[in-house]
Amino acid sequence: SFLLGVNGNDVIKSGGFTIAHCLSKDLNIDRKRKNIRECIYETNIPNVHLAVGSTAMLQAEVNIVSDFNRHLILDNALKDVEDDYDYVFIDTHSKHDQMFFNALAATDLLIPTLQANFQNLQKFIDTMEALEEYKENGIYADIGGAILTTFEPNTYQGKECLEYLKDNNYEIWGVVKKQVAVVDSPMNNLPIYKYAPSNQGSWAYIRIAHNILNYFEEDKEIPLDKKYRRKKMI
Repeated sequence: SFLLGVNGNDVIKSGGFTIAHCLSKDLNIDRKRKNIRECIYETNIPNVHLAVGSTAMLQAEVNIVSDFNRHLILDNALKDVEDDYDYVFIDTHSKHDQMFFNALAATDLLIPTLQANFQNLQKFIDTMEALEEYKENGIYADIGGAILTTFEPNTYQGKECLEYLKDNNYEIWGVVKKQVAVVDSPMNNLPIYKYAPSNQGSWAYIRIAHNILNYFEEDKEIPLDKKYRRKKMI
């Protein structure tokens, strides 16, 4: 949230609500969950709205443990706005907690993301293996192509992570190299395609978007015209 120009904790201090207040009724004075519309804010990126997060998510995680059908809270909340947006992206960690299960139950497509180092590779393997078990409980989403980030092609662990994805038949939707511009762009509250339009990282994210569009537009293939997109991007 902070990297999109919205500080969730400041929102709470000013009397506003975050996604935590939508998920947990215990955070609200009236003991009712807030409608997700009350937790959505404009960002500094055109056409991108944010259901803002905050440190209150930690308390929300504890509060919803005793709720019936607790893994469906986010899914039910999103039904109120599903016709307002073309796409809804849910960014979550890979810890197998209530927030993870809520994200998994609410999504139509899981896009596995791997930071290119050995520690995260093991977490990635564990998570993808656990997903097979979740099928039996009905908590499962289709799996799309994988995204490899902070990739350094000249390092052993970078090469091993890329080879793992290839050897295990993952379709790769994007490889984002570890570059200064990619790291600096969110700290300047700008997407990489605006912060450094000609940077390799910018084109990596455009290709990711291109692959997502093609996944959902199954009846046609959306071409990636580099020259056209560069002109439009600038």
